[in-house]
Amino acid sequence: MEYVVLIAGYVAAFIGSNLDDLCLLILFFALCKKQHRPFVVLGEFAGMACLQVLSLLVAMGAMVLLGNKLHLIGVVPIFMAAKAIWDIKGADDKGEEYVPVAKAWPLVVQECVITVVNGADNISLYTPIIAGQTPVQYLVFCGVIVVMTGCWCFVAAKVSKAKAISFIIQKYSKYILPMVFAAVGFSVLLNK
Repeated sequence: MEYVVLIAGYVAAFIGSNLDDLCLLILFFALCKKQHRPFVVLGEFAGMACLQVLSLLVAMGAMVLLGNKLHLIGVVPIFMAAKAIWDIKGADDKGEEYVPVAKAWPLVVQECVITVVNGADNISLYTPIIAGQTPVQYLVFCGVIVVMTGCWCFVAAKVSKAKAISFIIQKYSKYILPMVFAAVGFSVLLNK
């Protein structure tokens, strides 16, 4: 019974701290080609793994060096937004159509970086959870994160296929992605 309550708490923590991530996943799935969807999933799992490691390091006190400077990681998606705008302008100048998510491995990196940078709330929530756990409880927590990340990817992939959502995202994709990157970056920078 103890683990049922523990798992329910972990699931609630994941859902509460990852609704924004679900929206980003839907965006990435809607923008990528069908053959690149596994790379979105790979990037999401890589990002979640990074968040787990960071949460564990924070819980162990290894992030003391960064102190109150952790919010500076927000510059990363701002640079990603600037690069996307640069690419849009370059495509427009050449008379080409801009495709925001065209290559597989950069897609993994983009998804991973956005998951990690957007996951500051995850770190602040997961750290106290991890800090008071036994090794077995921590492994259960990691298992819940893996299962829930898979569920998130499944739901996002299904929602992204809805015609209305897909149409809007495809039509305005060259504007949406840089705005999302910039919004994530500025929200992290401004939330000290």
